[in-house]
Amino acid sequence: MTQTAHSETLVAQAYQGDRRAFSSLVRTYGDAAYATALSIVGNRHDAEDVMQDSFVRAWTRLGQLRAPRPFAPWLRPIPRGPSPEV
Repeated sequence: MTQTAHSETLVAQAYQGDRRAFSSLVRTYGDAAYATALSIVGNRHDAEDVMQDSFVRAWTRLGQLRAPRPFAPWLRPIPRGPSPEV
């Protein structure tokens, strides 16, 4: 199974409320989300906060992800969105 197919399966499971599937997505894409956040905020502590906030927003917005769009390109702009905590 390709990573894209595996991610699509995990997204479908997470969409149904499977938190373990979403945790797998976080493990898979966490480093990339962290790198994006770090490039935006410039320090590790704030980048970790932005990354965590991004995945919380992703969890609450899973219903906006439309097939066949892969998870990674959909997730990528979330850290760039407004984050009043940082």
